[in-house]
Amino acid sequence: RIAYLLTDQAYLLTATRFRDPHDTPGLVPYYFGVASTLWATWQITTLAGLLLGSVIPESWQLEFTIPMVFAALLILAVRSRPGLLAATVGGVVAVLAHDLPYGLGLMVGALAGVAAGMAADREPR
Repeated sequence: RIAYLLTDQAYLLTATRFRDPHDTPGLVPYYFGVASTLWATWQITTLAGLLLGSVIPESWQLEFTIPMVFAALLILAVRSRPGLLAATVGGVVAVLAHDLPYGLGLMVGALAGVAAGMAADREPR
């Protein structure tokens, strides 16, 4: 039942708030608060899009909002140098590999980012 409300945003906000796996008091109520708020917002804005979508001018270019949400999530998630390197390498490789067949550019970018992050995490500090 709890997975029904799972979204990238709810997961990241909860994981950011409860970084220490031993500090879990309040985790479930926090998650349900965040996830149910996001769910309600999604439902309301979907209805608004259904009712108002045809009158919103294309010049507003609202399709750009989704990548911006994920950029904001990335900023919240990256808390270390290996994480920053992984995000940077993954993003750059995904853009460079964009023209690969079957949409493989994203997968190649993700794998490159993971490899870079793991390599950076192994370096002595």
